[in-house]
Amino acid sequence: MAQLRSQNLSFFAAPPPPPTNAQPDPNIIESTNIKDLLKFCAPGKTLVLDLDNTVIEPEDHHDELGSDQWFVAFLSHAKSLPLEENLDAAVFVIAIYHAVQHHVQLKLIQPDEIKEVMKAYLDLGNHVLFLTARGSAIREPTLRQLRRNGIDLSTHWGAEAIVLDIGDGDIEHAPVFKSGGIFCGGKPKELCLKTFMSMLEKVLDVVMADDKEKYLKAVIKMVQEHGGTAVGLRYGRLDEKVKQHDFPKAQRRLDELSPHLAPEAQEAMAVLGLKM
Repeated sequence: MAQLRSQNLSFFAAPPPPPTNAQPDPNIIESTNIKDLLKFCAPGKTLVLDLDNTVIEPEDHHDELGSDQWFVAFLSHAKSLPLEENLDAAVFVIAIYHAVQHHVQLKLIQPDEIKEVMKAYLDLGNHVLFLTARGSAIREPTLRQLRRNGIDLSTHWGAEAIVLDIGDGDIEHAPVFKSGGIFCGGKPKELCLKTFMSMLEKVLDVVMADDKEKYLKAVIKMVQEHGGTAVGLRYGRLDEKVKQHDFPKAQRRLDELSPHLAPEAQEAMAVLGLKM
């Protein structure tokens, strides 16, 4: 397990409740329908889409195993365990999370609608991107599941994997762009997109959808500071589902899957005292 590392996990955390006197951001709309992105569709607009709980989620029979909400609950549980002092619970949870992604089947939350939205932007000659907190280590199963659901941006972007050096000195775990997806690996989404714009040598005018408002605000601020325009759609279709997540039920699915997981993940489960 020595090669595993702890990483920035803030991207999985539920956003804090807004202050009671908070004013709504004029650049962000709330919606439970991804088709509302068509309101901003115009020539020159780049569509930037989060993945988990915005475009995709695990198939129903997985009982949310592999979802953001499962990871958050799992991490909280693991941190409450009496592990040896030198062990970081997050390292073991990440190992299991990554292994699970090679087995979980994903589905589109609004299949027809998201395809209609993406086609509308592409038909105008615009760029469409995925900007996901998922790391490069699971980019291939993620892209495979997107293709399984009829989404493949490699025809637009090509399939070359490009490392994005965001300047944090951690090039070994740098974000990677491949097949239309920026896999941030827990690095700030706005820095990943900024680095990508630098690679393109152009400032993008962005229309972004994400289930977490903090990422919309960070990206909008970055784009505007660089002279571009940006609006966001805070996608809340799965909000209630996330709140009602049944962690024990998902863990039963993990137990059923455990014999098929990579040895590294099985070792992590043993350290956390999970039955196999």
